[in-house]
Amino acid sequence: MTGIPVQADGMETARIERAKAKGRFKALVVTPNFQNPTGATLSREARQSILRQAGSMGAVIVENDIYGQLRYEGTPLPTLKQMDDSGDTILLRSFSKISFPGLRVGWVTGPARSLPA
Repeated sequence: MTGIPVQADGMETARIERAKAKGRFKALVVTPNFQNPTGATLSREARQSILRQAGSMGAVIVENDIYGQLRYEGTPLPTLKQMDDSGDTILLRSFSKISFPGLRVGWVTGPARSLPA
């Protein structure tokens, strides 16, 4: 596992290439909205960069978007899953932060071909 530093505007996407040099990525886990504990949200450009880099590595993106629906102001950005033309991004979401803080309820949306036969 390799950690990527987080800046004020989210994951430092330039560091993905440097981390890639250490070995092949199989998956990249990203919290694009209101990353905890920084509160950082990835820009549209950073999201495109992550999709491009993961695609070039053949890596699956696991988008942990449990905070995305907590936006109180500003325009929501599309999820990485929505922006991913390949369909390889796996999206994790939850009701736990918006409606049921004491109950861990969530769901996963992923590519159909990754489901067991």
